[in-house]
Amino acid sequence: MVLDKYMVLFIKGCIAVILIFVVVKLYRKAKEVCKKDTINLAVFSKIWLFFAAILIAGYLVSAFLMGGTEIIIIDIILLALIVFLCISSVICCRWHIDSDDEGIRYCSFWGKSRYCYYDQIERVEVDEKGKVCIYFKNKDVLKIKITSEIRDAYLIMLLRCHDINVEYKYKMNDFIMQLPLFYPVMHLCFFVIAVFLTVLEMKYIVLAGLFFGALALVSLYNSVSAFRDKVIVKGNMIVQTRFLRKTRKIEYGQVDKVIRKTRDNAPYLYFYSDKGLIMKINMLCDNKELLEKLVKTHHWER
Repeated sequence: MVLDKYMVLFIKGCIAVILIFVVVKLYRKAKEVCKKDTINLAVFSKIWLFFAAILIAGYLVSAFLMGGTEIIIIDIILLALIVFLCISSVICCRWHIDSDDEGIRYCSFWGKSRYCYYDQIERVEVDEKGKVCIYFKNKDVLKIKITSEIRDAYLIMLLRCHDINVEYKYKMNDFIMQLPLFYPVMHLCFFVIAVFLTVLEMKYIVLAGLFFGALALVSLYNSVSAFRDKVIVKGNMIVQTRFLRKTRKIEYGQVDKVIRKTRDNAPYLYFYSDKGLIMKINMLCDNKELLEKLVKTHHWER
């Protein structure tokens, strides 16, 4: 029995060393990408690696504190998530946009690179979901899905500086706001860590296990909510759809004032009517600059 325990520790130690080596190598790669390419997602790659390092530590701790069937289940969950985070890190390292005097180089999440010469671009269209469609004179099309900050502050400005026509396929007052995929995945990582701590503590301190179980449920709810929640601005109405909560609506004419507040270290816009507070909109969402422009145009902010 003792030999088996030491054997398990040895095997888990070897696996952990391999995982640590992979994480360190991916972190160095992320640093290289951050220095080399103008626009990249290396910061997200580092965040995934940070979560992976935490889970590797939990993987090692579980070898000393748990045994039997429960350890097998926990190990499978932890290893699966660690592998998922490492793959996510690799994908984020691949994506980048760079430019020179002749054109733009774009590399997708899957590593497929494409160089676009400015003189071969016929026009550019942007849809309400942030997708940039670059049409070439040879009828070829390149579609790039990027955040509004990169799209408007860098890519669109760069294209217009080279006299390339950029068209918006939607009205500036019709758009959708939603949190980037980073946030639901982050809460999902917290959920897995909380589940691990719940199983660990339930064996020794039931009250602590219940506490971490509650945190696991909250993290799962936040993950689904971050993925499902949307703010739809269309016509003269703002509609906020929320997971397991009532949909809220407000027309432009009903807005009495808008106040900026910080909640859980995130910026929010609070919309009020004559009946009081109607909705709270998270300003970490994509297309937040369009909502800012809408508020400024109607002079709602107090």
